[in-house]
Formats: sequence, structure tokens, C-alpha cells
Amino acid sequence: MENRPNKSSSQRQKIKSASTPNGLLSELKAAISKNLVDRSVIGAAMQKCGDSRWWDTLMEVMRLQSHHKVVLDPVARNIFITALTKAVRDDAKPHLEPERRRQLLP
Repeated sequence: MENRPNKSSSQRQKIKSASTPNGLLSELKAAISKNLVDRSVIGAAMQKCGDSRWWDTLMEVMRLQSHHKVVLDPVARNIFITALTKAVRDDAKPHLEPERRRQLLP
């Protein structure tokens, strides 16, 4: 992956510091409105969603990525796959896991 742009540094940090799914989406949408979204910002959002097990938020991040035509390189795609594998499991809500797996493997 090429060097991450400095202009999106503060957006990545805000996204990684989000403590709720809504907070993350709020920061991501603010970055989009300021035209400060690139694959590194999307990658930070995907990583936070995976680490926090925020499945629905991860799906929304990917919808926004697609809608705004942010192209993912191989590293960003790998971040997405890793986030999927983390977010599919939710030890606090094990009843959700089968539904999430069905979404992954229809």
C-alpha cells in the first residue's frame, strides 16, 4: 500500500477513537462531506468495526465505500476480510452469529 495521505490522518484517528457505531458513522460521513475519504479512511473504519464486532456498521461502511466509489487496494480488501471474520462473531450475542454467517455464505 502506498503511503497514507496526511490530509486524512485526523479522520482516521477520529474513526479509530469512535466509541459507538453511530459515532463511527458520523465521523465517516463528516469525512465524506469534506471530501477527505480515501481507502485508508475506509480501512480504519473497517478495522474498528471488526475489532469492536460491529457487523451492521461494517456493512454500512462498505455500502458507503461502494456508493462513493472508493477503490480498495489489496491491503484494504484484506482489512475487510479480517474485519468480516472478527465481526461475524459476537460473544455477547451468540444468537446473531448464524444469521451473519448466512449473509457471508448465502
